[in-house]
Amino acid sequence: TLSLDIDDYSLLAALSTLRPGAIVFLNSCATAEGGLDGAHLASFIGQNVRHIGLIAASAPFSPRNLILDSVFPIKLKIFGSGARNEITYMSFDGVAAHPQRSQYDIHQEQMATRCHPRIVPKGCVHGPLRESPALAIFKEVKNAIELASHPMHDQEQYSQALKKLSESPHIRIFQERDVERDYGQQPWQWLFGDYLRKPWCPSHGSSFGSESARVANDPIGFLVEQGFRVVREPRDGDIAIYYVSHLPKGAAPDHPLANGWPYYFGIYDQGCVVSKPYQMHVLKHDLDLPCDNQLTDVPHARYIVFMRDESKE
Repeated sequence: TLSLDIDDYSLLAALSTLRPGAIVFLNSCATAEGGLDGAHLASFIGQNVRHIGLIAASAPFSPRNLILDSVFPIKLKIFGSGARNEITYMSFDGVAAHPQRSQYDIHQEQMATRCHPRIVPKGCVHGPLRESPALAIFKEVKNAIELASHPMHDQEQYSQALKKLSESPHIRIFQERDVERDYGQQPWQWLFGDYLRKPWCPSHGSSFGSESARVANDPIGFLVEQGFRVVREPRDGDIAIYYVSHLPKGAAPDHPLANGWPYYFGIYDQGCVVSKPYQMHVLKHDLDLPCDNQLTDVPHARYIVFMRDESKE
């Protein structure tokens, strides 16, 4: 029998690969037993992997006592033996919250504030983005590259997938990478640490909890501090920050960023974007392609904000 406890540091390595802002539900009884001040699995994860959110239970529960308000983004409440006995434990940015519904809403408000809708003019928000013709090819190549690291992979399938890339006008390999060596490298780490060589951003390894990790959660605010500014029309070398909205497609918020959060990064180049998806080669692709594999099938509106580095001008 395998079990997880507060000595399982291998678990932290796996969770550290999740996208900043991801929310993990520990679907097991009493993983937060002891509540806000307890030493339990939920607090162990929350304090060591601070870029994700956690939902857990502070006491045993039955699956029928779960109230799921939203699947994406996940939003749920957990109840114990009584209808009024809520046992939900939540942790965001490494800080535990009281098991009350409003805490999740406060977290969402904080995430929305990081999009800075008040300082980004609507005219500087590009979108909502359409579905790129390259989406099916991206998925196929992504799967082929992941299979290529398996000893029993189909080399022919991998070769055919790469051939499709070379024939597509919407997406192509910009630079081949050692996918295994780059394991764990986030898109923002490649862009700012590896490609742009910014001293404040490491190109590899975990830097969550550091000052540079703010670029993943609060890119506009952080980059403004580093000498960047939001621009209406991009030019080669500008940063492209992709946002996804909480609202379904077709909804009309007062401001596109008011209900969204940042999820992907690239650099503008001749009408396209150069970026490195997680566990993949560096690609040059349509502006509309959602290269975050977790979001290729999400029915939510997506937007781009461009920023220019004025510190080098």
